[in-house]
Amino acid sequence: MIDIFLKYARITLLLGTLPMGTLGAGLSISPNVVTNNFFGQVNLTISGVAGQTVLVEKFYDMNASGSVDAGDLLMQSFRVSDGLIPTLGGITNLNAPGDADGAVNGTIQVQLNYPGLDSIYSRIEGPWLFRISSPSSAFTPVTEQFRVWQRVLPVSISGSVSNGVDWLTNALVVAFDSNFTPVGGSRVQSNGRYLIHVPPGDYTVWPVLNGYVCDQSGGFGSVRPGQSVTNANILMTAGSTLLSGKIKDSATGAGLAGVGVFAYQTGSSFATAFTDADGNYTLTVTASLWEVACVAEQLPLLGYVPAMARRSTNLTGNLSGFDIPVTRATTLIYGTISDDQVPARNLGGVFVSAQDVAGLYAASGMSYRTNGNYSIGVVAGNWWIAPDRDSLLTLGYLGAGTNWVTGRYQAARIDVLGRKITAHLRGTLSDGSIFPPAFATVQATDSTGQWSATATTDFSGQFDLGVFAGTWNLSLDDDTAYGWYANGATVAYTVANGQTLAGLTYRMRYSNADAYGTILDGNGAPVGGVTVQGFGTNQGTGYNFRATSDKTGSYYANAAAGLWTLHVKCFGGDSLTLRGFECAPATPAVITLGPYFVTPITVSPLAAPRFSNSALLPDGTFTTLVSGPTNRTFQVLGSSNLTDWLTTFATNTPQGSFGFPSTNTSASPLRFFRALVQ
Repeated sequence: MIDIFLKYARITLLLGTLPMGTLGAGLSISPNVVTNNFFGQVNLTISGVAGQTVLVEKFYDMNASGSVDAGDLLMQSFRVSDGLIPTLGGITNLNAPGDADGAVNGTIQVQLNYPGLDSIYSRIEGPWLFRISSPSSAFTPVTEQFRVWQRVLPVSISGSVSNGVDWLTNALVVAFDSNFTPVGGSRVQSNGRYLIHVPPGDYTVWPVLNGYVCDQSGGFGSVRPGQSVTNANILMTAGSTLLSGKIKDSATGAGLAGVGVFAYQTGSSFATAFTDADGNYTLTVTASLWEVACVAEQLPLLGYVPAMARRSTNLTGNLSGFDIPVTRATTLIYGTISDDQVPARNLGGVFVSAQDVAGLYAASGMSYRTNGNYSIGVVAGNWWIAPDRDSLLTLGYLGAGTNWVTGRYQAARIDVLGRKITAHLRGTLSDGSIFPPAFATVQATDSTGQWSATATTDFSGQFDLGVFAGTWNLSLDDDTAYGWYANGATVAYTVANGQTLAGLTYRMRYSNADAYGTILDGNGAPVGGVTVQGFGTNQGTGYNFRATSDKTGSYYANAAAGLWTLHVKCFGGDSLTLRGFECAPATPAVITLGPYFVTPITVSPLAAPRFSNSALLPDGTFTTLVSGPTNRTFQVLGSSNLTDWLTTFATNTPQGSFGFPSTNTSASPLRFFRALVQ
């Protein structure tokens, strides 16, 4: 990303309003009973609270008493105010609860999207409680029950949870599929067993119980059609070392209540806890090296931006004060997700992610059923925004990402297009054995590199890739290639709308070499977060691999001995362009058995854009010519103070230059312009 700025005229003024105060309170919930596959809104109506701020808390009712007791888990907590709708940049933040009617009328209408972004805990079967209270003690707390039932499916995964001696009946359990997407959860029963209804597939079940650590393999099993798994048993070990701290606002130090906290040992154990009403947590672990992070999916509800990094500590004894600061969102990315049909249809239930180019934050949002609108709270920066391919695929669409630069206290509208699946590539993944690989993921990328489709093989190695008309290049998904230590063949297929290419055989081979390398800029500094693609030939068949450089510029990939050509990804997510570099030429490499160190790849920065022929016309319009590299996307941003920047114009120009007219500026004393190329 390269930018320059240009001084000119303008000034901006921001105005806002604040609320007021009253007595008496009531709470009703509709619906108050759902199944864990429900997709819609749970509406909380809080009455008798004119002008007040109300604390809303959600508990798991461990003893099913219908009231909040000492053993109940606080798993969500937020505040809402009569008449106040949460906004960023003047646009409603759909992830943060508020008063939906926007009126100071004594009634707060809270619309909670279910399952919302926090699909880990919200899908757990059982009795839940919502409690409202007044931070100023203006009314007596009110509690109402909310029930989640499991949807009943033909098959399930079940097992026991114990410490090797006793059943751990206070544990909750969550089942994750092969993509580590949560699909359901339950409470361990009095006999020490749990049962979660799931579709056929590979599953890992993780327990949620403070005071214990558990191996990251948890309970696991392959659920087949008509065949449930009944022995996905989970063994937990009592912790012996206390690790405590606070999840807090990075600016004010205020604690965040009801937030899940995970501690990890790399490739080994994990432990869980929740913050209390003051934001404090205590994990019971073992003396070892631990990484700690809060559950990212819960932060958008509270108006915060999840960080990508975890805090780490090498415990030798009890440790307190291990606080985790989180950053409040100051900017909004929002828009509508719709399809490419005529007339266009808005798409609900699609997750959208936003990752900043610096690799510090990874935020998320979700489009809602009523209108396909989504929003993501972020901070000022350069963001890669992309729809979740799995949730789009469920609706029969493919999606592509884009990047955008945002300023503080602003809202940027980024509409997302889903392209309808109109053709199929069907076949078998083969590794040359008599048992085709099951639950491996195959990927197809179109000729532009912008659109991709994925499919997971079934028990017989069959896959079905939904695509649209065009030429598609097949490869193994990165996680599959890494996990299976394999390379996929390089194969391209051309398909028309309405056509199904069936009976395909897509080959993979197991690797016998390791490719290591680095990506550096002209000063020898590391370039992280970019994808390296390798293409090679073995016994007449082309194979490929993909890897992504880390913050040290280093990458690693499974490979096979032979001649390879390495390409650093130029456009799209994890690309050189996104990080402000020119496309790099291909690098040949003769990879040998065992570890092989590829010659470092050096990349050059993008040429900076230029302003020229600037003029102020008699009618107050300011014009200028922006020039830069060809076939790039340009953004022009304006500011009155060199701090807060607002995108005023954007274009993708093959010629590398375009004229930019500003709106009438005669009434404004000062304005700066800035051009970015990507």
